[in-house]
Amino acid sequence: MFAADGSLLWWIAVQTALHGDPSGLPPTERNLARSLFGTGEGRWYLRTVTSTAGPHAFETAIAADLREAVSRYPADPELAALVDGLRAASPLFGELWSVAGMGQLTGDLKTISHPELGDLTLECDVLTVAGVDLRIVTYTAAPGTSDADQLDLLRASRLSEAR
Repeated sequence: MFAADGSLLWWIAVQTALHGDPSGLPPTERNLARSLFGTGEGRWYLRTVTSTAGPHAFETAIAADLREAVSRYPADPELAALVDGLRAASPLFGELWSVAGMGQLTGDLKTISHPELGDLTLECDVLTVAGVDLRIVTYTAAPGTSDADQLDLLRASRLSEAR
């Protein structure tokens, strides 16, 4: 579950198995935008994610999502500091920030590079409730595919570790 600024607020075991374990990161580094564009510890949390929509489509969507958050909370100093820090740290973020419109990421078909399982192509849906700045991210795979089998394997292995 993510906040409007992209901060990871809560996660489940299968997310850790898919993307990596954020529990060792300082809370300020558990941020989606920082993991994509920052230079701190959070930069290495998120495994490589590519969108089937094209190069930098995921990054562009995150910049647009942040731009929309800034429009809703223009007086939020932490949000302003996040954007300013990312603009200073990442030429790509600076470029995307200057051209990105406003919008909320609602879904995408993504390929996630997993160190043991290889590439998994998954449907990513972002669930929101009007008036609430929380986003729940879900991943699914087409039934009967090797991606579905790999996702089931991740789910089963993480559940057995939790017991």
